[in-house]
Order: sequence, then C-alpha cells, then structure tokens
Amino acid sequence: MKVFYLFSYNLDLPGVNTKILDKISSFNNVGLQVKGLVLYNDKNLNLDFLPEEQFEKHYFSPERVKSRILNISVFSPLNTFLNNMKAVKELYETVLSKHPGSLIITRYGNSDYSSLWLIRKVKGNIIYESNTNEIEQQKIKFKGIFKSPLWVTYDYYNELYFGPKVLRKTKGIVCVTNEIALYQKKRVGEGGKTKVVTISNGINVGKYELAPTLGPELQEINLIMLLGVDSPWNGLDKITEAMSKQSSKIKLYVVGNVKHISENEDIIYTGQLSHGQITKLIVDKKICAGVATLALERKGITEAAPLKVREYLSRGLPVIYNYKDTDIDEVDGFNEKYCVKLKDNCDFIDLIFIENKLRKIVAINNYNASIKEFALEKVDVCRKSEKYKSLIDTIQLN
Repeated sequence: MKVFYLFSYNLDLPGVNTKILDKISSFNNVGLQVKGLVLYNDKNLNLDFLPEEQFEKHYFSPERVKSRILNISVFSPLNTFLNNMKAVKELYETVLSKHPGSLIITRYGNSDYSSLWLIRKVKGNIIYESNTNEIEQQKIKFKGIFKSPLWVTYDYYNELYFGPKVLRKTKGIVCVTNEIALYQKKRVGEGGKTKVVTISNGINVGKYELAPTLGPELQEINLIMLLGVDSPWNGLDKITEAMSKQSSKIKLYVVGNVKHISENEDIIYTGQLSHGQITKLIVDKKICAGVATLALERKGITEAAPLKVREYLSRGLPVIYNYKDTDIDEVDGFNEKYCVKLKDNCDFIDLIFIENKLRKIVAINNYNASIKEFALEKVDVCRKSEKYKSLIDTIQLN
C-alpha cells in the first residue's frame, strides 16, 4: 500500500509548512516511504524547491458555486454545503482518484456530509491528524440555535452528527495530545477498527542553532514570542497587559503579523522573520527565553504541543508556559529546572516571578545545551516518525 501525505502549502503559515516538509523527509529517513501531495492556490507560487520524486504538486482552487440567492444569510448553510461538496469532489477527481488503494495522511477539519462522501470514496484509507477538540472549539462560538449565526450552527451540528461517523470509517487518528486522543476515543467508541494514538508535534531539532549561553548578571530579560497566526489563544494580550501594569526589566520581541499593537516601548514588534533573521535576533538581543501559547482556554483545551515551543527547545531556550505540555510535562523535573511554568490557563502573568526564575535558569552551567539535548530526545521529528511507522505497519498488517 502506497502512502501519501496530503496538505495545502500556505505562505501565511511558514512554521506549519516547515513542520510538514520535515515530517515527510523524516518518514523516509526511518524507512517509511511517503510522498507528499501538495495543494496550492496561487499560480505564481514557485514550488521548484520541492523535488518531483518526493512531492506531487497540484494547483487546487475550486471556483465557488455562483448564485445570488446563496449570498442571502439565511441560505449560508446551503452555500457552505454546496461549496464543500464541490471542493471535495474536485479533490477526489483531480488528485485522490489517481492513487486508488493508497493510504492518505491528512489533517482533520470539521466534518459534514462531504467528509462522509470522501471517506467512502477512498474506502476509509485515511489517517487523520487531529490537532484540537472540534466540539469544544465550536462551543466557544456556538451560543444557541437562535443566538448564533447560521453558519456557526451548521458547523456545530454537522460536527456533532458527521464527525463520529467519518472518524469510525478511518484507519487511524493521530492526536497531538493525550487530551485530544481521549476525546477522539470517546467519539469513535469502543471495539472499532479505528486506531487512536498520541504523537505530539515534532521538529527537526538539528536545523536550529543553539542560543548563546547567558548569565544571571543580565541587565534586562529579553523574551521572544513567535506567532504563526495572530489568534486569541496565543494569549499575547495577557503578557502585554501584564507589561503595561507591572514594573520589570523584561522586554518582549513579538515575531509575526499582529492585528493589535500595544503602545509600550518594552514590546517590540518585528513582523514576520525568516529562520536566519530569528537566529540573529536571538543572538543580537541576548534573548533569554521563549513565550508559549498562553490562552488555550479560549480554544477549549488544556493540553498542547505548540510548534513554537518545540523551536524554543531546539534553540536551547527556556520556555514560559501555562498549560500541560505533552512532552515537557512527561519528564519529571525538566520543567522545574529549565522552564517557567505558570498556573494552568492563568490570566495573571507575574513578571517578577518570571524574571527571578529565568535568572536562576541561566545560572545553570550549560543550561542551553541541556535544553537542546532534551529536545533531541523528546521532540525531534525522527522520534515522532518512528511512532508513525509503527502505526502504519500495524494498519498494513491488518
């Protein structure tokens, strides 16, 4: 059985693109032959850097169903349904039908009838990657049938009804946290053929340069916060609010595109930066630690494995976080020694506590090398790919 990894190349999500490309390369490094099916919707996008023997590239930009009546808000559910069906059928006909009997790995999104149609067409030969609790995330937007926009109600009830039906027909579900795995196991039920496993996000640790060793005599504490997408659950507002109300020697460098900028000279917004530019920033500004996602409660979850945190660890940077991390919290003593763990989902960010804890961490001999060593052992993409191979070997044997 051939194995393909289906994904959309999105210029707005460079971290996700890097994660997927590294994952596909890593699959092959551990003896799992996987070819990428790359979808893109910009004809001017140059993907020549992706070798033909490893990636099959498809321009995919389905035209929307055109009808004036569908633009009326009351018909928004019908509009969503027709466009989802059109896109899924085009995906099957132009891409997936060329690889009958193959196993497809792809990200799980919200389900509706089109998802059920597709899973039947490919005879269940899909492994979904589950990155969130869809129902809890929908509940945050869904305020009741008569209080929510129709498209929100449509998405919520479709996920409730079609989600379990779709997932029960798949070969497997790879969940990035144990919390999500427990949620998906409840949805597919006991005794089914769908295998549900936890494989947290991995990263190519070797690609990241080790941050310089600092010492406790630092005049100021410089932090970095990487934003893939400016989403509410990043919790940027929590730390900017703390910095506006508390006096400290902390400066924060925010990397990524931000909608709302705080008027605070201790918060520096760099915009989107390349890998090399981030490395230079860390060296030049003597970055002391990385700030993780701080508002997962806005996404309806309490456990995560953010890519930005894996990058901090790969660079040998201590992490500031306030949730259960699937990898960090699995190892006794690591977070106490090398991280700043705040209270879970806390709104109050104590800057003096952060400053004092970081001064203790950077006083540890070769703290940065120890953090990177942890990253190689726990979050390197090859470690994760070995788990994928075990799952796929089991599926193919059955």
